[in-house]
Amino acid sequence: MANAVNVTILYCQLCNFRHLALKIADALLDKYGPDAYRFSVTLRPGDEGVFEVFVNENQIFSKKDAGRLPESREIINLVKI
Repeated sequence: MANAVNVTILYCQLCNFRHLALKIADALLDKYGPDAYRFSVTLRPGDEGVFEVFVNENQIFSKKDAGRLPESREIINLVKI
């Protein structure tokens, strides 16, 4: 059996990025739902404009580095299980 994939989305709650984090989490669960036994998504509220996505603790997206927020399909393409 393949290794478990754990996605963590750290988002700024003060900037109202929760909606985007939920949208991305929902899209990921739609795609990987049948593999739920080895896939999880965790949302973590933060501050200071943060929006970062991690897969198994490896950062795959950073708003600070990219200079923008991600699109759902962009994150879906970066997450592989």
